[in-house]
Amino acid sequence: MCAFVCVAAADACSSYEFQCHNDQCINIAWRCDGDKDCADGSDEDTTVCCEFLLFVIVWFLHIFGFC
Repeated sequence: MCAFVCVAAADACSSYEFQCHNDQCINIAWRCDGDKDCADGSDEDTTVCCEFLLFVIVWFLHIFGFC
């Protein structure tokens, strides 16, 4: 897969990007998608993915009036 990936200074990723533990920026949609897109694999880290999944569930429940 060809992808735009850059290595940036800490806190330099845009709001549409995920900052890997090694300061690499990747498309935020690639986080927790089952493919290791960060060179260090941090986009598939279980802690990161569990927090992301919890956020999505809470957002869904809120949007559809279950909270």
